[in-house]
Amino acid sequence: MQKDTVYIENLIKDHLTGHSCWQAVASENPAGFEVLRSTLLAPGKRIRPLLFAAACRDFGVEPFPKLSSVALALELVHSFILIHDDLIDRSAVRRGCPTLHCAVEQWFQKNPSEGFAGEDFALVAGDLLFSMAIENVLKADVPEKMRQEMLCCFMQAAQETARGALLEMQVAQKPVHALDTDQIEEIYALKTGGYTFLLPLRLAEVCSGMHLPELDGAGLAAGISFQLKNDLKSIACWQETGEVPDDVRDHRRTWPLVYAGAEELLCSEDTISALTDAVGRKTDEALKKIEKMPVTAGFLRQILKQS
Repeated sequence: MQKDTVYIENLIKDHLTGHSCWQAVASENPAGFEVLRSTLLAPGKRIRPLLFAAACRDFGVEPFPKLSSVALALELVHSFILIHDDLIDRSAVRRGCPTLHCAVEQWFQKNPSEGFAGEDFALVAGDLLFSMAIENVLKADVPEKMRQEMLCCFMQAAQETARGALLEMQVAQKPVHALDTDQIEEIYALKTGGYTFLLPLRLAEVCSGMHLPELDGAGLAAGISFQLKNDLKSIACWQETGEVPDDVRDHRRTWPLVYAGAEELLCSEDTISALTDAVGRKTDEALKKIEKMPVTAGFLRQILKQS
């Protein structure tokens, strides 16, 4: 796996130096290119291309170098989704570094760009990355029919991810106690399961000529589990440090919070009320209450048990 990780990192670096569009951006806007370059090369797990490579080999196909462009496309589309997610979430930090729109905004403050903000730059950058991902799918060294099938897989994953984001916005209109965990799992399956696990598996399936219907269920289940693990990390950090998770501050309906609201696992009615207030209205007073709220070990144990 380490060998594949290094190979994928080199694919990204070669893409940044060799693609004509990147060369033009670097010439026209050196500072902007450097921020984008840092975003793409920020330390990451590279889960999607690694899963694709591993699945290809399990299906009897050696992915590199023949399918290198597909592995690269998976990482480019991931960066595109992260950039747009950070815009939607108004996140300031990603992988320990400023998010793209925040980094560009800091640069704009020193070098004003009249009428534009960091968010504008990030929106266009995300679109550029998505176009480059599709371009790389079409470069795969496989028969035309396979390229078309892989392109359809990418389009379906993009649509499902967008559906998940729209559904997330819809459930945000409802109070926590009016939701159930099945609704949240559907969002997780669409937003995380689809492009993080199911897409790499489907692409490997296409490249090998195999068809395994059970992969769909496995991929979506892995996506839900992956997102639950991230949720639990936030809850554990809340318990240990008292620092309010971003999901609470940004009134996100996560699985643990919806489960807690339904089962009334938080300490008291006042606690639940304060949580609902913070999640629903994000008032300063409510957030201060949340910051002082003792999140019990019993609550965490129940969440862990149920998930």
